[in-house]
Amino acid sequence: MLGIEDTRGFGGSEHIYRVEVSPHREGLHPFVKGFYSQKNPREVVFTVPRGNRWTLNVSLGEGLGTTFKGDVELKGIGLPPGVTMAASRYPHGLRQMPVQFIADTNAEPGVSFIQLIASAVDGTPLGGTPQQGFTLTDRRGGYTWHHVTVDKFALAVVDPAPMHLECSTSNVSLPRNGEVTLDLRIVREKGADEPLELQAD
Repeated sequence: MLGIEDTRGFGGSEHIYRVEVSPHREGLHPFVKGFYSQKNPREVVFTVPRGNRWTLNVSLGEGLGTTFKGDVELKGIGLPPGVTMAASRYPHGLRQMPVQFIADTNAEPGVSFIQLIASAVDGTPLGGTPQQGFTLTDRRGGYTWHHVTVDKFALAVVDPAPMHLECSTSNVSLPRNGEVTLDLRIVREKGADEPLELQAD
């Protein structure tokens, strides 16, 4: 049963209303979780230095009425030449994973619009496109004035970074709630002698 009411009270026998009903589709919408107000933009942008890599946490938002709970793979559509994507499988019930973008030394600087598409490992048809929201702040106190949602991400290949990180590997497996010590080394290019800040996710 469906009821329709004119919220302004102008309804009548000469008014026409149309209801469109489409079949339900399972859907997952990849997005990068934004942050309130003026949060550090390094955590939400797709900027990859040539000869280096960049990692972002990509979440999967469930479409209206979605009940799918199986494993999911993420595919990158429209990646520029010289840029690859490394994404682990999203296991059952997990909706956020780190995704890494790697640009080789020959990748041309520039910007491309890419899409991240979620697909079910078991072949279940999944709809959904990226739905990345941006809050435009133009008021005192950092309150949102406008909100824009786009279906593509802008990925930029930029000049080489003045430093990179090298991390040692472990020969022992890491059990749940366990700890492992890894050596982290900062490699600076010539002339990169400014202080650095190291952040851990």
